[in-house]
Amino acid sequence: MSWTSALGEAYHTQPTDIMSALQALRSKAQAAGNLKSGSQITVVQQSPQVIVI
Repeated sequence: MSWTSALGEAYHTQPTDIMSALQALRSKAQAAGNLKSGSQITVVQQSPQVIVI
């Protein structure tokens, strides 16, 4: 719970930095084959820098 609160606070104060880090993690997960569309989620590569789940 404290981690979730800290993430929310970080997003509130630094939304651009958080979203950049999130996109970097998504890119790494996709490159490793761990982020793909399935029956419950859809993963879309909108541009080289943007992955939407």
